Amino acid sequence: MKKNPLNDLDQFLKQEASSIVTPSSLSEKLKQTEPSTPALAAGSMEEQLLELARQNPQQFYDALISVGERMDPEKNTMLINAALYLKHGTAWKEAVKAYWEK
Repeated sequence: MKKNPLNDLDQFLKQEASSIVTPSSLSEKLKQTEPSTPALAAGSMEEQLLELARQNPQQFYDALISVGERMDPEKNTMLINAALYLKHGTAWKEAVKAYWEK
């Protein structure tokens, strides 16, 4: 029987094609490189803050103070003072004074 080089080539290419993985599209590559943080649903940030306030009030107040420190200085005083008041209870005056002296 006579060999048919085109038939052999066709068989070879079919075999190779079945073993080749198709490259992923650029949009899929971009999705893979994006951080895998879940999208925030409406109210979920508030829910997380509420949960933190329930589980660890001191850490919650520290977080408020930290956020206040990163805000515009003209707008952060009230937030920081409120968090210090809530965090220190009856000793709030000393806490506020000590905070702003540093």
